[in-house]
Amino acid sequence: MRLTLAVLLYLLMAFSAFAKGNLSTLIADKGLSHALRDLQAIPKPSANEHFAIAGLIFLHSIEKSMQQAYDMGLDLENTDLPILALPIPRNPDPSNFSPDIIDNIFRQVQTDMDQARHNLKFINPSDTVSVPIDLADIWFDIDQNGQRSDSEEILPLLERSMGWNATSRLKDQAGNAKKDWSVTVVFDLADTAWLHAYTHFLSAFSDFLLAFSTTGPITEVMTAAVQSQKLLSLRQVDRFQIDKFIPIIDILAVFLLTLEQTPDPELTRSTQRHLLQMVAHNRIFWSRVAKEADNNLEWIPNARQTSALGLDLPPNTGPIWLTVLADLEALVKGQLLLPHWRLGDRAGVNLGLYLQDPGPLDAVRVLQGSAIMPYAQKGTVFFSDRLKRFNRTFRRNPFSMMLYLQ
Repeated sequence: MRLTLAVLLYLLMAFSAFAKGNLSTLIADKGLSHALRDLQAIPKPSANEHFAIAGLIFLHSIEKSMQQAYDMGLDLENTDLPILALPIPRNPDPSNFSPDIIDNIFRQVQTDMDQARHNLKFINPSDTVSVPIDLADIWFDIDQNGQRSDSEEILPLLERSMGWNATSRLKDQAGNAKKDWSVTVVFDLADTAWLHAYTHFLSAFSDFLLAFSTTGPITEVMTAAVQSQKLLSLRQVDRFQIDKFIPIIDILAVFLLTLEQTPDPELTRSTQRHLLQMVAHNRIFWSRVAKEADNNLEWIPNARQTSALGLDLPPNTGPIWLTVLADLEALVKGQLLLPHWRLGDRAGVNLGLYLQDPGPLDAVRVLQGSAIMPYAQKGTVFFSDRLKRFNRTFRRNPFSMMLYLQ
């Protein structure tokens, strides 16, 4: 869940406060969908406004996903699925559950990420972008009642994912809100590439999930669960012991059954393209950050700047992270091979080849080796030295830092 929280939280902050009136206040008062409609009504958006529209499309996509999950009472907080692992309030009266909910959510995410990138492409490398946003103004209308509640706030989620005590910084010792402090970040041209990279990350995940599709496995697991209830004859005390493990077993079953299916090769190839674009835009981001000479409420600072969030980043953060990205790119292209216990240290699994011509990933056959043999070859095998270096640098919370730096 922590990783997923970070994915969302680092993405949901990247949008503009430039529109008619104060966009940040508009979101605080009316919500994301209302603010997005206002920005989309602008006839000829500026670079700042295109960034705002792209970011709001992204945020509203997350909001819609959470709304669908809330509507059906879907609780996947204990997983690491992007978006779906976010904590969602309990729905006292959920709709009838539909097994295609996860596929439907990520089809919508696919569409939304395409629309976000459509707006980002209008921002030129020569444009000046300066986009302040008060993070305390952001919230998701999860229950769609139009009213902001504590469980829909961003800052508590940010605190959980990053270990950054934003909530306490907004209050004095008596617990009252401070009037002279806000969690404000000014996003600039470099951050447009950062957001662009994240849209490709979510597109890659959506494509890979939909390449397998969870609808059939969820239907199978749900059918078995209903049938078992009809045959139930255990004593209540015995049943209580078993019930604790049922959700875990069912989620694991859906995961394994999903991977046993034959994936859609067009979607796995699209996954590969999105991952490579994610790395490419990430490099653009870091190259722009390195050239910045100002120090204005920075989202991710270079070695001469400071973080608006008060995070103390090592001066070599960018170069270390770029080495991790280089390994990821090489894996996705098949230039580095994934290790497998059966293949030793001079042969491995070509992930790039798999994404081009995928097959089922039966867990037993993958572990034993027969499922990966069509993609096994001699070559340079990936070893995690660079990743371990990154983890040592950010040992307190490396997964969250990966998603923040991305």
